[in-house]
Amino acid sequence: YSPGPPPILKLSFRRPVLFLKTPPPPPAAARDGVLTPETVAEAALDGLAAGRFLILPHPQVAEYARRRAEDPERWLAGMARLRRSMLAERGA
Repeated sequence: YSPGPPPILKLSFRRPVLFLKTPPPPPAAARDGVLTPETVAEAALDGLAAGRFLILPHPQVAEYARRRAEDPERWLAGMARLRRSMLAERGA
């Protein structure tokens, strides 16, 4: 028995287009560099359509990944600070 070559997965996506007269202002988190779920989803769909393995939705993500690998304790402390500041902004 020989199973042969693995199947090739092909994906295609169709995205609806929404036209707004005036784009809504970005939420506070987006202004600070945190992306909206919609922006990340669009980056993921674009990356899948292009056949990329590593999809980085934000320009700074590659740098974050490098820093996280080089000094995980420092990266965790920074993420904890970011979380605290975002919770304080929400009043939580």
